[in-house]
Amino acid sequence: MDSAVPRFLEIRRAGRTPAPADFNHTFPALLARTLSDLTGDERHVLRSASLLNTFGLDLATRAAGLAH
Repeated sequence: MDSAVPRFLEIRRAGRTPAPADFNHTFPALLARTLSDLTGDERHVLRSASLLNTFGLDLATRAAGLAH
């Protein structure tokens, strides 16, 4: 739902009325749109965390080689 609001506003700014098909995206498209909002460091931490069996913010940042 959080990603639907910016999409709705983007469509309205373009002068169109949103239609259900405007929100019918695949999971990879949704993921790409979400990741585009992250900073480079945040994407790096996310990629590093995806390689771990367990998750913790401290562990993820250390795995990415970052201090915070």
